[in-house]
Amino acid sequence: MPHSTTARDELSSTPPQAFVRARNALAARLRQRGRTREAAEVARLRRPSVALWLVNRLATTDPSGVRRLIDAADRLRRAHLREPRTIPDAVAQYRGALEHLMQQADRALTDADVRSSPVVLRRAYATLSSAAADRRRHPDLRQGRLAEELEPGGFEVLGTMPARHLRLVKPDGRREETRAARERQRLESAERTQRETARREAQAQRRQAVKLEAAAAQRARTIERASRKAARLREQLREVEARIEREQRAGPT
Repeated sequence: MPHSTTARDELSSTPPQAFVRARNALAARLRQRGRTREAAEVARLRRPSVALWLVNRLATTDPSGVRRLIDAADRLRRAHLREPRTIPDAVAQYRGALEHLMQQADRALTDADVRSSPVVLRRAYATLSSAAADRRRHPDLRQGRLAEELEPGGFEVLGTMPARHLRLVKPDGRREETRAARERQRLESAERTQRETARREAQAQRRQAVKLEAAAAQRARTIERASRKAARLREQLREVEARIEREQRAGPT
């Protein structure tokens, strides 16, 4: 649902328990200022879940930490696809970035006087890690504008987050290798799908460009024919006017 950046930013720091009151007050102020369309958009905003608010809040409270997570996710993806020997280091960096953000998330809950719980932290962790693993969601994650919670996904080889103390589970060797291989296959398949989609889109764009060029050429030919016809008509008109002028000068015979 479209709404203004200003309104979203103003509400992003509001804890979920105060969201409805802050949203209604903001909509009322906008209506008083004559910004009725924006007020209507704000009034339609739904209160975010605690987990979603928490993940989006991190973009404001710890933007460098969010950037670090996104960079670590990109490095891990490249390691799986091109440099398997660097996977352990990439995994460690990714885990460290996630652990740091989850510690910041626990602190953000305390600062906002929002009760923390294992369920909220697990849901925030799932949304954070899934958004980091999906490059299409990086802009929204970086700007704190995710619209919904995300299911667990992405780099499953990293294990899960315990309910307390924010420590990440270390996978054992053989199981880790199997999961890493499956994840690498999944990422390779996703890359192939993206390349095929891009290829089809490029072909469609080329076909559309050819159609547009043909239509433009046809319009140019039509304009040229009309211009030639108009020139002939103007010449005929000048001849008629000249004949009439000659007859008028000659007078009656």
